[in-house]
Amino acid sequence: MTAITLEDYIKPYREWQAKRHGKSTNKNDRRDTFISKILTFFYGVSGIGLAFLASNLGSLLVLGVTILSITGAPILATFGLGMMYKRANGIGMLCGTFFGFAFAAWITFGAYVNQGRLEEALGLYRVSFLMYGCYGAVATILIGIFGSEIVRIVVPSEREKIVDPILLARFLRPLGWKRNYSEKDNEKHDDKNSEDESMIEENMMSKNI
Repeated sequence: MTAITLEDYIKPYREWQAKRHGKSTNKNDRRDTFISKILTFFYGVSGIGLAFLASNLGSLLVLGVTILSITGAPILATFGLGMMYKRANGIGMLCGTFFGFAFAAWITFGAYVNQGRLEEALGLYRVSFLMYGCYGAVATILIGIFGSEIVRIVVPSEREKIVDPILLARFLRPLGWKRNYSEKDNEKHDDKNSEDESMIEENMMSKNI
């Protein structure tokens, strides 16, 4: 999880910030090591907390569904929204995913803390453990859409980005996208062949000289 967070979220965000301000990204191993240590500590504490919670949740079924609801449901909602919603972007979906994690974890911990007095507790704490994942997924989708739209308003370049049709669900892909793909592939193949031919000619000329 530490490597994934660093490589897929922190470094791309750093490159985006540098590109936005017209600066070059400098590789800093010491800074990355420090960030990795902080992330490892955070994930380690989170794992210990989940283990403590799991020991008091009861049956294995409740434990498995609860952990899957906290972790799996927001991720599933993120991928589903990415395929179904063309206006989604990385920053908005990242906010939605973290909010979905936090929302599902909040319901889980709240239900655990209020086990003895559920009748007086908040209504969300009284729902079945089978619904935790549903609430986390819905929260991820809503915040993902809302956050993506805000990013599109604040960052004009996000509105100009073209979504690759192959990343969308089949019924959302525009007509003729396969033909355009085949034409692009042919152009790339022709360019590569021309580059290979020019390299062969240069090598032959250098040998003759």
